[in-house]
Amino acid sequence: MVESTMHPVIAVLLLTLLAACGSNGIDLKQGDRYSFRQIDQPAATPRLQIIVTYSDQRSTHAALRLVHPTRGDLFWDPAGNYGVVALEDGTGWQSPLVHRNNDLIATDVPSLSAYWRYAVATEDTAMEILEWTLSENRAGEIYDILLAGARDGGTADRFRTRTTAPYCSVSLSEFFQLYGKGLATVKDSYIWPSDLADDLRTQHPHRRLVYAIDAPEGVYVQRHAPVIPDRASASETGGHEPIPVRGRTISN
Repeated sequence: MVESTMHPVIAVLLLTLLAACGSNGIDLKQGDRYSFRQIDQPAATPRLQIIVTYSDQRSTHAALRLVHPTRGDLFWDPAGNYGVVALEDGTGWQSPLVHRNNDLIATDVPSLSAYWRYAVATEDTAMEILEWTLSENRAGEIYDILLAGARDGGTADRFRTRTTAPYCSVSLSEFFQLYGKGLATVKDSYIWPSDLADDLRTQHPHRRLVYAIDAPEGVYVQRHAPVIPDRASASETGGHEPIPVRGRTISN
């Protein structure tokens, strides 16, 4: 693990195409900070979170976390290994062993900070979260879809949560293609998690969080005005100013 020496700007350069689950680069600009405790506070409204992790040289994995205040949270870890073995992050924290049903975790769902600790234990150096606020009805639909996808037969649309490595972001791309109306329009099946993140970043997520090894707290990078989408119509959040980052611009 190599920590960035740049301060106060958090810069994680991911440049080299290697193998496995990801590639491409992202420069992360420091924003308003929120502690792990603040970020992990129970949400009053449902949320859909796409999590993308990065090593020093590439994106490594993508997963989905559904926050549902009344039904409980779900964590879809396509082709992932969270909960399979116990790992330590170097501070004495150890990731728990959890029950996985075809890559879906419905009990002992990790908080964002717990998954970040797990990512550090696997030698990742940054984690990006793209988040959408959901209506109760839409969250319930997605909840049922994920549970159905974890069954042996999958959904009526043949969606299955079980994923073969290294196709984590392909599965998430296909999930959005089938069920993402009103949230994000994903036209391609992305092999690299960073490519999926690049696309979703343009789809007006309501907030974007970044964790990095040289920052002790979660970094709240960008927020859009929350629009709670329903299945019937796509959400429109209007125009937003682009975010400047180290000599280039990531458009909102």
